[in-house]
Order: sequence, then C-alpha cells, then structure tokens
Amino acid sequence: MTGARLSIWCALLLCATGASSDAADDGRRVVVLVNVASPDSIAVGAHYARARAVPERNICRVRCTTSESISRRSFEQKVRGPLRAFLLRSGLASGRAGGTLALEPKYLVATYGVPVKIREDYSGADARKLPGDPRQANAAAVDSELCLIALPSHKLEGSLPNPLAAAAPDGPAPETPLLLAARLDGPTPEIAKGLVDAAIAAEQSGLVGVAYVDARGLADGAYKLGDDWLAAAAGALARAGFFTRMDRAPGLFPADMPMPDAAFYFGWYGADARGPMARPDFRFAPGAVAYHIHSGSAARVRTTRIGWVGPLLDRGAAATMGAVLEPFLDSTIDVGAFAHSFLAGKTFGESAYRAAPKVSWMMTFLGDPLYAPFRPDRRRAALALESNRAWRDLREAVGAAVKGDAASTVAICDRHGAAPLFLELGARARFAMGKDAEAAALYRKLARGAASEYAAVRAYGELGDHLLAREQKGDALGAYRDGARAHPRSPHVLPLCSRALALARHLEKPKIENELWGALAVNFPDKPLGRFAGGELWARGLRERCPQPVIAVKRLPAPPVIDGQPGDEAWKHAALIGALPNRSGPQLRPPRTRIRLGRDAEALYLLAEIRPGRGAPARAAAGAEAFSLMLSPWRDGERARKMTVPRRGPAASTLRGVLWRVGTLRATAADRAAGNAWLVEMRIPFAALGRKPPEQGVVWAANFADRTVVPQFPFRLVPSHRSWARCGSDPIAADCAGYLVFE
Repeated sequence: MTGARLSIWCALLLCATGASSDAADDGRRVVVLVNVASPDSIAVGAHYARARAVPERNICRVRCTTSESISRRSFEQKVRGPLRAFLLRSGLASGRAGGTLALEPKYLVATYGVPVKIREDYSGADARKLPGDPRQANAAAVDSELCLIALPSHKLEGSLPNPLAAAAPDGPAPETPLLLAARLDGPTPEIAKGLVDAAIAAEQSGLVGVAYVDARGLADGAYKLGDDWLAAAAGALARAGFFTRMDRAPGLFPADMPMPDAAFYFGWYGADARGPMARPDFRFAPGAVAYHIHSGSAARVRTTRIGWVGPLLDRGAAATMGAVLEPFLDSTIDVGAFAHSFLAGKTFGESAYRAAPKVSWMMTFLGDPLYAPFRPDRRRAALALESNRAWRDLREAVGAAVKGDAASTVAICDRHGAAPLFLELGARARFAMGKDAEAAALYRKLARGAASEYAAVRAYGELGDHLLAREQKGDALGAYRDGARAHPRSPHVLPLCSRALALARHLEKPKIENELWGALAVNFPDKPLGRFAGGELWARGLRERCPQPVIAVKRLPAPPVIDGQPGDEAWKHAALIGALPNRSGPQLRPPRTRIRLGRDAEALYLLAEIRPGRGAPARAAAGAEAFSLMLSPWRDGERARKMTVPRRGPAASTLRGVLWRVGTLRATAADRAAGNAWLVEMRIPFAALGRKPPEQGVVWAANFADRTVVPQFPFRLVPSHRSWARCGSDPIAADCAGYLVFE
C-alpha cells in the first residue's frame, strides 16, 4: 500500500461515522442500486424495495453496461461517481463532493444487471504487465469497491485491510466507513428476486436442516488455513445445534452422496460445482447458506454451469459468496468467522464483511444483506421451530452432545426410533458412554436401512473407525469387511478395503488379506487399488484368482535402436499402454500419451510417445522434465529407482548405463516450437537398477509420468501430472497401483 493510501485509510478510521450494528437493521438502512439500462435490474430492485420496505429516496439509478464485467474508467464514471452524487443529493450522506462522506445507510444492494467485477486495467504509461505481483492487481469485485464509497477517488492497486474484520465475530462492530455492499444476482432475474423471498421466509419459519462441511484433511502447509477455517465453521454449527457432517477426505463430496435438508454447505477446492450439488435433482433447504472456497468461484455468476456461485443459487441457496478473480487464500473469506457471526444473530451482510480480511479486492456477496434468521428477536422463527418437533429435538440432542451430556442425547434420540440422523447421533453418544455393543448394533441397523449405497458404506466405515479408536482392532476389521462384502462393487468401499488390509496384516490374518485382494482385483480392475491387487495376487502365487495383468513385458526378438525414432520393427512386439490418465492438477485438453515396453536378457526397453491434444497449452520451459519412470520389485518401494528425462540439456539421471534419446513426433510447426510433441526411447540395463534379469512371472511396480503446466487465471501456471500409477513407498496406498509382469 502506498503512503498516500495508508494516510487516507487511517484518516477514515479516525473520522468514521458509520452506525453501530446494534441498531435495528431494516429497509431504511439500505441503498438499492439499479441499472436503468436493464429492465431486469429495475424489476429486481423494485421487488426488493417492496419486500424490505426500502424508501423511494434510497433507490439509486445509474446507467452502465449490463455485462458482468466493466472497465475501471466506466466504473468510476458511470457507477461510483453517480452513486456518490446520489448519496449527497438525497441527504443519505454528508460531506464535500471530493472528500470523505459520512453515511447514514449501512447496506447497499446491487441488483441483477449491475456489473459484478472490474477488469484489470493495463492502460497508461506505468501499466503493470504480466507477470507481475498479482497482489497488486487493480481488478476487483464491484461490491468490494462500492463498500468504500465514502472514500474520495484514488488509484487502486492491491487491497486494503478491512477494519470490520478485526472485530470479535459475535461482539459489537466498531464504527467504520464501510457501506456493506451485497447483491441480488445469479443465473436469472427470478433467482435474484427469490433471494430476498427466501431470506424473509427463513426469518419467519426458522432455518433448519443439516450442515455439510467438506474439508481436505490437510495437516500442514500454507493451505491448512482453509481446513482450519472449515473446522472452525463446523464447530460453530455444532455448538448452535446443527447436526454437522464434516468430511476430511482429500477429494470433494462424491456425486452420489445424499445431502438431504442441507441448510449449510461449506467446502473447497474445485474449479466448478461438482458432487451432489451438480445433480439436477439437488435442492438446498429453504434459506440455506452455501459457500465453496475457490479462486474463481464467482468468475461468472449469471450461469448454472461455471464456477460455484451460479450453480449454488440455481440449486436453491439463499446466500453465497465468491471470488471474481484470484484473491489468495489469506485474503478470501474466513468461513469460520462468518459462521460464528451469522449464528450469533448478525445479518448476512455484516457477517460476510466481518469475515473478509480485505476490501477493494475480489470478494462478492450474493443474497439479501439484511438476512438474519438467528437474530434473537425473531419470535416467529422461534415459535415455528418450537412446533417442529423433529428439528427441535435434533438441535437439543446435538447441543447436549456438544456439552458432553451423552445420556440426554441418547434419551432424545431413542424417542425417534429408526430416523437415520437420530440413529447415528444416538450411536455416537453410546460410544461416548462406553456402551460399545449397543452403539455397534445401531450402526449396523443404520447401514441395513440406509437409503443409498453411500450412506450404508459410511455407516460401516464410521463403526469401524469408532472401534479402532477404542483399540478393538478385530471388531473394527469385521466392520470394514462387512461393508466391503455388503457392497462389493461400490467405489465407496475402497477406503474401507485399505483400512481392512492394514488391519489384517497387523493381526496376521493372511486368509482375510487374500480374500480382500481377490475381491479388489475382480471388482475394481480399472481402479488403482484394484490394479495393485492384481499384482499382489501374482506375487502371492494366486494367479488363478487374478484378472489379466495390466501389462506383460514381452521378450523382443531383437533390441530396438535407441535413436529417438519410433520406426524400429522391435516396437511392434512390445506391450502397449494406450494412455496416461490425469492423476493430479488441472486437465485442459490433455496430451495423448502412449507407452510401449519390452525386454531382452539384459535390459528393459521403453518408448514414450506424447502428442498434444487440440488446443493443448505450451509445455514447460527448456530443460524441464519431459518424462519420468520409477521401477522397483513388488513391495519394495524403498529401493525404487527413478529416471528422469529432460526435454533439453544434459541427462538428469544418475544411473549409469541408462541410455535414452529424445525425438520429435510429426506435429505442426507451432507444436514442435513449443516442445509439445516429442518421443523418448530408453534402454535400462537391469544391472543399472542393481537387479538381476527378472525371471518369468516376476512382478515389478512401475510408474510412468508426464508433466506439463496449465495456465489457470491470469496470475499463475499450475503443474499438471499425467501418470499410469503413481508409485509410492506404501504398497497398500491406492496411488501405488501399476505393475509389470515379466514374460
């Protein structure tokens, strides 16, 4: 931040006259921003004004583009400038036209048809060119700039600290110059209108349902902050009495996971809406609040297919948030602070700004900023909840469990018989009371009566996890195994199988191990763990129970010439892997990759052909890794050998005797210039690996990897990794799955 900007900000903090949040929030404290160039904007603004009793003097009309994006110059001339003039002219602000304003209203509602984001501006002699410091971008969300309408005009680069974020989440707000800007927007004008209708309905009937939190299970690193926020949100929701289902698995919620009665959803990290919320039949509970942390979650909001904001609103969420461009994790929304404030009775608008570390930045807020279903004076909502026995009892049972009163939780849950949420909560409480046999019986009842395969497998998994935590390893193995037997072809049993295999090995039960390996090999030949199971059965001498191996390394009639050309007759006799699936990173029109393998008495021979997909991005810079191969005898990952082939420059491998050549495939001139089409031939003597030539039927673990980079948003290049089977040191891990069988 420049010295001038810092001085302006400090002065604002000293002379801020914004009203305290303790005053009643109603339509008289809202400015509605309407774009008269859009009939839909006019209609949405009129609907909101009627619903919240906003005075006519509080409706500001501007004329600007109806696009989602606007240039910085147009924003200043057609939106920000006219809004400041309107505030002064209407008496809603006082001060000098070119100076700091003292504001009477607290909230601003931009309507459908008002631009969502301000484009990055590269005009002028001092324009910053990419690559530069993305934290000094002058792009921004319109909301995040309009909240600073009290400031005089100034050049904007980067963000400003948000003074409201320093307040305690459930305490009184400090006086600030912020005008808390949100918007009624979304895929259609009807959805935009519906946001205020849903908010008012939930304020009258109460917001009830289940909370779903999708974390990633990060234990360390810079991105652990996101998981910490989500864990804090889950804790706040549970303390408020919401049955909270938190997942710490690395991936997103699976598409077939049931999410009934979703009143809250918080999660991360996927580019576009996926999982249950991508299903056309999915609907949120009335009044639901949903937010997915992602750098481009609000890059587009008037769509049902791109990002998260539009799809979440299309599925019935009443309020959400998102980033119009890269905000960086530490400058996005602290979802834990948001949940704490919102559940404490603050409005959606105030809760969102209390959780935003930065303003004049990338975050936009969609929903009625006055939405406050937990405000203490919502008597109608309290009465409605009191009359809804099931949700009232569930909230009481969760609250008792949070306080450690397991007996009360059990007593409440037992009144509701076989209702799934009460069964699960009652089982957890019984474990807390030491009534393990009763708890296990409830989990098995829950699994047998589950409405979906996912729910049944989850019940077996949770039972096994509870038993394992209590050192009942044999019973835990039985629970995992029962889940795998009950739903042998469900992909959701794969984590259960991994846990069961580890326990069976620890408890020295080879028959159970062989049973599990056999079931995996038969039921999941296309999954990493299933492919690994095939190799494991071969290594155990159980070939008759194994499907056809992934690749059999054949003896070649003659060794190929290692010259970087694919025309040798010998390659026609080699085994083929047709493609390398994407294992990690983004995938934008990936290259087509083929691997051929063969052997003779002394060496292994490999041919890797990579052709660009249509529109594939340029590959990494000269000297970067083109291809890598990892080999080791089965279950001997600690002695694995990795060979790396550079695209250009000297050899990167330290293994003596390994010979390779990098060639160029037939491709367009542009592809060849970018290094997008290439070929690797390798001769790898077994002696270079410290191994004797493998005998017939011997199994080796292997991994072939091709790396590239993919542009993601204006500010960074993200590595993308395509591999056959990412070999690791843990032989049971699902990413250690490729195997070679030598003929």
